[in-house]
Amino acid sequence: MLPDDGNTAATRAEETLCQAVAHVAEALNLPPRQGAAPAERAQQGLVQAVRGLRGGAIADATDAQRRDLRSWAESWPRVERLLSAQIPPRARPLFEEPQDPSGALASRAWMVDEICGVLHQVLSPAEQDPAMQEAGSFSDISFSQWLFMANLQAAIRVLHAQGRHAHRRFLDVGCGAGIKLLSAAPLFEQSDGLELDPGHARAGRALLQRSRYGNVTLLETDATGFDAYKSYDVIYLFRPLRHPGRLASLEDRILSQARPGTLLIAPYPQFGHRAQGIGCARIGGHLYLAHSDAAGAAELAERAAFIGPGLPGEPGLRPLPEIWAPILDMSRRRGFLPLP
Repeated sequence: MLPDDGNTAATRAEETLCQAVAHVAEALNLPPRQGAAPAERAQQGLVQAVRGLRGGAIADATDAQRRDLRSWAESWPRVERLLSAQIPPRARPLFEEPQDPSGALASRAWMVDEICGVLHQVLSPAEQDPAMQEAGSFSDISFSQWLFMANLQAAIRVLHAQGRHAHRRFLDVGCGAGIKLLSAAPLFEQSDGLELDPGHARAGRALLQRSRYGNVTLLETDATGFDAYKSYDVIYLFRPLRHPGRLASLEDRILSQARPGTLLIAPYPQFGHRAQGIGCARIGGHLYLAHSDAAGAAELAERAAFIGPGLPGEPGLRPLPEIWAPILDMSRRRGFLPLP
């Protein structure tokens, strides 16, 4: 920030810019349909404030002031691009399927699943523990990584729409060798997995120990006796049990503990068939809202559609000057990140 040198043009330019930044951040915090007009007005005011960083403001500035003024002016195009993605607000689908089966997006999906399938074969033990097989547990079965990440990204957007921006926890019920568990790590403050098969648990712990993440824990425990489902914001399960009755009992246990608003990613038909009867409403894809009806899920999905697709774990970019912090903070809470 500029030093307080009295009522100089440089100081006035900074004050005007700070006020304009605050007005934009306030407008971004409004519901999309209410905030469209205020956001456009605030954006126009910000454009005028940025223009004021040049000319007379530079002419009477000290060397230190000139460096700040130039830094703000030079970083403005990145902020402008960030705002153009949000103003005016527009809905984006929570789930986007490749429109062309032979197109580039479909090819990328196939490549991601192919590579992750190979990794799964390498990392997961070939043989299931006999006791686990006798107990009716599935082995470490693989689900499409592409579809998993699509549902996880949608879940992040829904969490933002719910106002849950921090201290978010993910749970993988029957995490096997830990690929999905590890995939969620950069997106949550804590990522936990439950795995009872000792061979799969060893493989999962070995993978996690080699990773760079310190927020991942694999618990070698029985999901049917686990009593902390209420501690998680997003719960993922993909047919951890073979017997339909035992699987239904596990689903019931999870729902009996899960807080209202908990999100479940359950990509298998049995859960979809039972969801409504156990108090879960489908948001889209394989994503469900606990303790809600269809109307509640639809309303939340509509709000989440206005949240951007940016993910909290995306690589850090060249930092922007501190003066833009209110806009950057509000944008991140709305799922938008600054471009290079």
